[in-house]
Parts: sequence; C-alpha cells; structure tokens
Amino acid sequence: MKDGQMQAGIAAGEHYDPDHKKSHKGPQGMGHKGDLPALESKSEAIDQTVTAPHLRIAEIRGRSLMIHEGGDNYRDQPQNGGGKGRIACGVIRK
Repeated sequence: MKDGQMQAGIAAGEHYDPDHKKSHKGPQGMGHKGDLPALESKSEAIDQTVTAPHLRIAEIRGRSLMIHEGGDNYRDQPQNGGGKGRIACGVIRK
C-alpha cells in the first residue's frame, strides 16, 4: 500500500544504492546503482538488450527488478526522475 492504495512492488523498497549516494543520475552516471537503462515498448513485449556498466550480477542476485510506467529523466526531480508508478517487478534468482 502507498498513500492508501495498492501498488505493484512497494515491498521491494527503494532504488539499489549500496554506496549511499542518494543521487539519481542514470546508468552511465555516478549516482546510485539502481538506475537502469530505459526500455521502450510499443506493445506488451520487450525484446531489447540493455547494459548497466556499474552493476555485477553478484550484486543483484536476490534483489528485485522494477519496471516503471513512464520515462525517466535520470535526475532527482521530480521524484523518481519522472518514472511514475511501478507496474511490474520480479526477483532476480540466478
């Protein structure tokens, strides 16, 4: 629940930020490690390769992966970089 309404993935918590940078600068920037590249979809399916140069698989095993509804400006304002609500999430197992 958030603001009295059910929302996807709230239990997953905030962006992955092991270095406590508390800054939202995108996958190529020096902010928190939880900023991943944007995915674009014109349908329900996404078939796209993306990279996250600051992350290693060992760092994210057992953590969640979140997909937000809107685009991200990779800035601290508006909140969440304008990414809007969470629409899907899952846990990275392998």
